[in-house]
Amino acid sequence: GGGVICGGDTEIPGVPDTIRELQRRGKKVIFVSNNATKHRSQYLQKFRAMQIEAGIDQVVTSAFVASRYFVGKYGIGAKVFCVGTDGLRREFEEAGAVVVNPPYVSS
Repeated sequence: GGGVICGGDTEIPGVPDTIRELQRRGKKVIFVSNNATKHRSQYLQKFRAMQIEAGIDQVVTSAFVASRYFVGKYGIGAKVFCVGTDGLRREFEEAGAVVVNPPYVSS
């Protein structure tokens, strides 16, 4: 099953205890988000604040998936003009894409 662990920055009561119990029972917990603005490490910071232990390999975001799809299709070193946040750009760079900012686009 799936569920929501927080609404914005507000923790949903009981969630950290439930996740810790699932982990104690040996269940693999994967965190999935359709938010492409954050890098996976930003979610880990939020989880730590909630006293939830997780590794970066347990976090799957739309930014992560898009970056891996792009590099898988076009290859490491492929150039991408990435319109988005630093988190999105970091995911593309870590996947092996070259993020470009054409000179005609103002910062």
